[in-house]
Amino acid sequence: MKYHAPIKTAALLSLMAMGVSAEITLPSVIGSNMVLQRDQPIPIWGKANPGENISVELNSEKAETVTDKEGNWSIALPPMPASFTPATLLIAGENKFELTNILIGEVWVCSGQSNMEWPLYESHNATLELMAADYPNYRLFRFENQTSETPLFRTDAAWETCTPTTARRFSAIGYFFGRYIQQTLDVPVGMIHTAWGGTPAEAWIRQETLEKNEVGRSILNKWKTELETYPERLVQWEQAVKNWDDTEHVIFHTDPGAPAETAAFPLPGFDDSSWGTSILPATWETKLGLFDGAVWYRKTIEIPTAWEGKSLLLELGPLDDFDVTYFNGKEVGRYEDDNGYMMPRSYAIPAGLAQSGKASITIRVFDHFGEGGLNGTATQYKLTCPGHEGTVSLAGEWKHHIELKLAPAIGPGNNGAPPKPRGPGSPHRP
Repeated sequence: MKYHAPIKTAALLSLMAMGVSAEITLPSVIGSNMVLQRDQPIPIWGKANPGENISVELNSEKAETVTDKEGNWSIALPPMPASFTPATLLIAGENKFELTNILIGEVWVCSGQSNMEWPLYESHNATLELMAADYPNYRLFRFENQTSETPLFRTDAAWETCTPTTARRFSAIGYFFGRYIQQTLDVPVGMIHTAWGGTPAEAWIRQETLEKNEVGRSILNKWKTELETYPERLVQWEQAVKNWDDTEHVIFHTDPGAPAETAAFPLPGFDDSSWGTSILPATWETKLGLFDGAVWYRKTIEIPTAWEGKSLLLELGPLDDFDVTYFNGKEVGRYEDDNGYMMPRSYAIPAGLAQSGKASITIRVFDHFGEGGLNGTATQYKLTCPGHEGTVSLAGEWKHHIELKLAPAIGPGNNGAPPKPRGPGSPHRP
């Protein structure tokens, strides 16, 4: 049985020979725009013809070696201090490489599952963060999700300077961590993104390592059995999917929109005394029952006199899933992306809309599957006046009205559908 792992770690380590090349070749992780680790020996490695003389030079430091019988070579340059001055790495053998715009600083790997993989463009305040993501001394290297039977020497990934475009799909956690390190230590920083949501630990471990451990051997034995029975199980799965597809299922509910009779709900003078009462934040399943659909929420608050005529900021926790939010009868924001269930809301209240005294906040929430309602913590729900002291808490009692009840949808992925059996190429295999 062959070793298998996500290609990201395999390409990063690049420790296995993959045959002999006629010219010098370098792993993807060594290239122009990279950051090299400061104050540590600097490894540079690659492939060439067997017995070929290789020289490497960086910042007047030069080292030489000869490739082994399989064409592999590795050189360690002496430690170097952090430097913002772009350097050129020269590599020479029968052919030559000139790698440019190289910095010396901190290099970190951000790896893991979905929390680490979560991209910057889907994080909180993503638009503002991406607008500001222009850091010439901050470099990013992002592996694409791909599997391989053996560690690969090269992939399509490359080092890039941090810009709004290159940072967009980078790990949000990795991006913020690297930016903090760069600004705090005042040295160049390079981040290597190698996260893949849902992958098990054994998918990142070499087969020979798993074989040395009792638990690892058990995992490999189970996988061997799965491979042997995969063709038969695949046929069974295809028939099961066909049977399932022949039955009507609702994956997501579609919002039909608010009916005309709800048009008065957001207005300040609307009488909601007949509505029920909920203590929020909480999902409506905790009080109203298990259903998808639409629920309206209203809350009346007091606006401080000092805030009259000022621009306000309405902050809410994650609303599950989609919302349209009103302040004193005027729509001030809406969110309709699929990740709404985990995205806190922040809506600007235009100057002049708020008058001292009573004001109403109305939210229509549509839940297309799973839980619905107002999620998060009490501290996330508040109204503030930027530049002025004080906070109006929005946690606590809200009035509610059920507009639409729908039978719970089964949701995305394999929820309710026959899951495809693991087999060759699966990222969830050892």
